[in-house]
Amino acid sequence: MIRSNRVSAMRARLMLSALLSTVLIASSTGCDQSFRPAGREVPGPAGSIAAAPLSGGRIAILAGSPEAKGVFLIDETTGTVLRSFGVTKEATGIAAETPDGPILLSIGAQRDGRSIGAVEQWGLEGTKDRVVPLPSEALGITRIQGGAAYALLNGSNEARAAIPIAVPALRVGRAVPLDLGAHSLELCASDAGDFLLYTDGARGFVVIRDVHTGGVAHSESVADGATCVRANNRAYAVVGGLLDRRISIMQLPTMVEIGSIPASRDALALYENDASRLVALNATRRVSTIETFDQPWGEQGASTVAVAR
Repeated sequence: MIRSNRVSAMRARLMLSALLSTVLIASSTGCDQSFRPAGREVPGPAGSIAAAPLSGGRIAILAGSPEAKGVFLIDETTGTVLRSFGVTKEATGIAAETPDGPILLSIGAQRDGRSIGAVEQWGLEGTKDRVVPLPSEALGITRIQGGAAYALLNGSNEARAAIPIAVPALRVGRAVPLDLGAHSLELCASDAGDFLLYTDGARGFVVIRDVHTGGVAHSESVADGATCVRANNRAYAVVGGLLDRRISIMQLPTMVEIGSIPASRDALALYENDASRLVALNATRRVSTIETFDQPWGEQGASTVAVAR
């Protein structure tokens, strides 16, 4: 048993070393060499999956492959890897419990025909402190707003649900059914209320759902990777194809598009950092970048959209 544990630990170290080496690849290549970023870009780890902004211009990136995953703490200004550590290979999403940690990881897997899900709490030094089981496979986790995060649950036949998790107790609440195939779940707080944002699996629109009333609205365009900024009551989502990728700016809670800004063709998801800047995670399996927009919320110089009244 001791020898088996040592072999497992050695394999974990080797896998994490492989992940770290991909950061060097990302440093020498961009996600899109012809793309001129609207903000500042720094390299990130290959195989980036999700991110959680932290205090002090730091961002925690979950990255890896089905065989191994790690969390990378990166300086948004320089791209320097401040710390990295291996985590559970079934991790699917990441959130920051506070701007200085700990972090929460959603876990999801299918084993022997069973759906396995959990939320794990990790310290920023790389220690796994708590594990809380979930009813089924977790496909991701939202940021924390008002003392709660939501995990996206995967059910049978593309069924989806959002389940609240209170922090710091990590108490699991009652699941809320979502559209079939829903993905890219995020939690928003605005002057108009608290909302869940997600992309529906049928039409590809971003759906906004009131947490308390269940009322819904949707975006006018197919979009993904949505986030929101409470300070200006707006939502942001990635729209378009490889040649016309952009970030749509939408008014909450109507989801009417009021403007847009350019996006990398590899834009994966959007976040708000501690300095009220919009951050884009641009990623492929081989490379990734973290793009921080220079102006608050990235809206300076954004093209406007005429809206019929």
